[in-house]
Amino acid sequence: MQDTIDDDVFQFPDDLPNYVFNGEVSGFASQSGGSADVLQSALVAAGAAAYEWEISTDTITWSANAADVLGCPADSVSSGRLFAALLDVANETSRYETVMNSNVMDIGGGVPFQIEYQFRSLGRKNAASVWLEDCGLWHAGADGSAKIVHGTVRRIDARHNRDKQLSYLANFDQLTAIMNRIRMVEFVDEAITTANKSGSECCFALARVNKLSAIKEAYGFEVADQVIVTVSQRLSQVMRQGDGIARFSTSQFAFMLKDCDETSLIQALSRFESVIRDNPIETSKGPVWTTISLGAVVLPHHASTTPQAIAHAEEVLTSNRARNGSAVYQPSKARDAEREFNTRCAEQLARCLRQNSFRLTYQPIVVAKTSSPLLYEARLRLGPEYDVTDLRAAQIIPQAQRLGLVSLLDRATTTLVMQALTANPDFRLSINISDTTANDSYWNEQLLEILEENSAATKRLTVGFEESTALADSQNVRRFMESLRSHGASVAVNHFGRSFGVTSRLRELPINMIKFDGSLSRNVEAHPVTDYVLKSMVELAVKFNLKTVATWVESEADADVLTQLGIDYLQGHHFGAASLEAPWRSKPELSLQIGEVIMVAPPVSTQEPSVSVDLDTTSPLIDKLPDDESNIPYLDFSEIDESINKLRAALSGLSAASQKSETQGEAVAAA
Repeated sequence: MQDTIDDDVFQFPDDLPNYVFNGEVSGFASQSGGSADVLQSALVAAGAAAYEWEISTDTITWSANAADVLGCPADSVSSGRLFAALLDVANETSRYETVMNSNVMDIGGGVPFQIEYQFRSLGRKNAASVWLEDCGLWHAGADGSAKIVHGTVRRIDARHNRDKQLSYLANFDQLTAIMNRIRMVEFVDEAITTANKSGSECCFALARVNKLSAIKEAYGFEVADQVIVTVSQRLSQVMRQGDGIARFSTSQFAFMLKDCDETSLIQALSRFESVIRDNPIETSKGPVWTTISLGAVVLPHHASTTPQAIAHAEEVLTSNRARNGSAVYQPSKARDAEREFNTRCAEQLARCLRQNSFRLTYQPIVVAKTSSPLLYEARLRLGPEYDVTDLRAAQIIPQAQRLGLVSLLDRATTTLVMQALTANPDFRLSINISDTTANDSYWNEQLLEILEENSAATKRLTVGFEESTALADSQNVRRFMESLRSHGASVAVNHFGRSFGVTSRLRELPINMIKFDGSLSRNVEAHPVTDYVLKSMVELAVKFNLKTVATWVESEADADVLTQLGIDYLQGHHFGAASLEAPWRSKPELSLQIGEVIMVAPPVSTQEPSVSVDLDTTSPLIDKLPDDESNIPYLDFSEIDESINKLRAALSGLSAASQKSETQGEAVAAA
């Protein structure tokens, strides 16, 4: 609390002694009649009492309403010594200290002051107390020291309680009564500063209450709050004196451990884990069992600022190392290099979007029996002015997903592909749509508008959806698929076979084609079990009247086996890798403007396309669903269910081999 106030804020009248003290008036009342009563009423209305303190005699003279304000008779505080005896011992300041220890000189107009303190009118041993605001002026004598003080005291209990509550809420969590995030950040700042000065170490840690969302769903928010309170109490009980704990977010707690090295940190983390794990938490709905996960960092060795400490602890907490346990941050050159690389890639991708600089690669999908191209799968690549070796093909979509740009890339791909189809009426192309775009109605409309502007070419487009997206119970994705079909496009399911839980949903979806996951196709000759799985899946596709595509076909032997299994179409490096060179070599490169389709009319080519497409062979790909879905023939699912059960049994011994093949295949496809 400030000891003095500015003269323009508070100016106590120089002739205050002539005002009302003990109900008497000296000069003022004799000139103005009843003004003393008016001034007394003003003091009462303001809830204030006026006083004059003669320091040399230690005498205090009070206005008539002093007892009402102070809660004690005026004669019990008639001196500075008596008044000081009723001040709370916890007060940070007093009137005497403010006046007598002031470093401000009185140059003639007096020195203003304003302080607050707690006053115990019934004595220091009595619990009753009031909060007072004390404002006034002190005047110096000839020697420059304080001689007389004029002022008022006013009760401020309500305001003080309100300020105290606001201060508490600014620093403490209302539910758990421990520090909140704001105060913890300050606490960490202070600890790092102290550690730097002393050359010691301290540690910062974050703890996450596991399965809190499940507890909320099962028992309600009230029980979840009870769990949070109990966790905070248990953790506080095993904290060392001087360390800090805070509720950092809904399900997270933060710890600041002073004078703590890594060895002591590991011991502390183990203590925190066990105090929560070893016993269930009693709630109003019965006992609830939970655990915590912890991520920590040693300061200032591995983080010199509070934001760095929080970031490193969060990183460890969300890593697999801290799942249902604890882990301590360790620097990694490989991880730092990867992040630097990711940052460079993100910058390249963002620049390419701003400058509308994209190209397409094309990989053929061939008819299994003839090896003649059916259509080409188009994928987006950065423009030639960018270092394409920096951002490899397989990294474009994941990077765009992390940056929230993947839907923009889907729109760019669709625009380029529709331009290519319009300019080259003898070719068919397919594209893949991200999960994000497939589930977003806004971006669905964006892509459908592009198709409408190129309606004549849409029947030669196939749009691929990830298996997890296509087979999920999403009305939005289903509507998008139906809209694509109504515009004339074909719909495919990519990476089919990664999961077998909802295969029967294929009957309900407006799709033409399923593309088997590459892990099932690659090296199929050497895996008899995979041979059986694919054969069963082909039989399933035949029942649903769907065409099949095997991907990652790398050898003639695999192609022969897959063809014998009845798979319709094949795709892989054996038939051609993705190439920036378009199959229509005589056609000029197309331009792209994000958000609109600009058609570049090519000269009429006299050269035949490199490969002719047999329209009769491809006609099943563009068949539309019946207008009346009731006309879809009913299928007996008993055989299908039996096939699915056989597939699951067969896959139990295939899991490890499939995962390994998938990883290798993706690396080859990204090359």
